[in-house]
Amino acid sequence: MSAYPALPVGRIKLIDMVNYQIFGLCILLEQLRNEEAFFRTLALQAASGPNADNPTVHVVPQTQCDRLTGMLQYASQCADRLELQAVHDRIDLFQRQLKRGLVFQECAIQLRTLKEAFDSGIQYIGFFHYKREKNALLNKASSDWAKVLAKLSDLKDNINAAVDCYALDHNLASVFHLMLIMERGVQAFGKKMGVDIVKNNPGKRVSELTWDQILNNMNPRLNAMPQGTAAKKRRHEKYSAVQAYLYAVKDA
Repeated sequence: MSAYPALPVGRIKLIDMVNYQIFGLCILLEQLRNEEAFFRTLALQAASGPNADNPTVHVVPQTQCDRLTGMLQYASQCADRLELQAVHDRIDLFQRQLKRGLVFQECAIQLRTLKEAFDSGIQYIGFFHYKREKNALLNKASSDWAKVLAKLSDLKDNINAAVDCYALDHNLASVFHLMLIMERGVQAFGKKMGVDIVKNNPGKRVSELTWDQILNNMNPRLNAMPQGTAAKKRRHEKYSAVQAYLYAVKDA
C-alpha cells in the first residue's frame, strides 16, 4: 500500500490537493522533461567525444541509474494515486531496461515516453472549482438546514445533493432534489395532520398518495380544527398557511 494519500474523490478543498501532493506531481513532470534534456546532452557529448567508438562511454553509469530508480519509485506512487496503468507499464519497462543497461539516447527516449504517458493520462482526470460564494453555501449546508435535519435526518443526502447541484450551476438537478425534500415535508405534515399518505389497495401494491391528494385530504381536518381561543386560532392559521404554501409550490 502506498504511503501517500489516494487521489481525493468528490468535493475537496485546495488543502486536500496539497495533502495529495499535487505540486509534487507537477515537479515530477518538470523533472522528467529536464532529465530527458540532460541525457540527450550526454548522448551528444559521448557521440562527438574522442572516445565515441568506445561503447562504454554511451552507457548510463550506475550512479545515474540509482538516481533514476528513486525518481521512478516516486513516479510509481503518483501513478498509483492517479490510477494510471499505462504509466505503470512504462515505468516497469524503464526499470527493466535500467537493470539491463541503457545508453544515454535510449534513456532519454524512455524519459520522454514516460512523461507522455503521464501527460496523456492526466488529461482524463478532472476537477471542478466552485465559485467562492457558492462554495460558502456548501460549507454552511449543515447549519442552514439544521432545523430540517433535526426533524428529518433521512433527507441529508438530498439536501447535500440539492445544494451541491446549485453550486455546480446544475439548477434543474437542484430543483429535482429540492422537490424530493418538499415531498418528504408534505408527507410529514400529512402525518401531523392525521391524514393518510399512502393508499392501501386490497390485493395490490401499496402506493404513495400525491401531493395534491395529501393536501386535499387536509381540508376536512383544517375545517374541523377548533378556533375558540386565540392560541387555537393561531394554530389553525399556521397550519392553513403551511398548506397554502405547499399548494403554491406544487402549482409553481
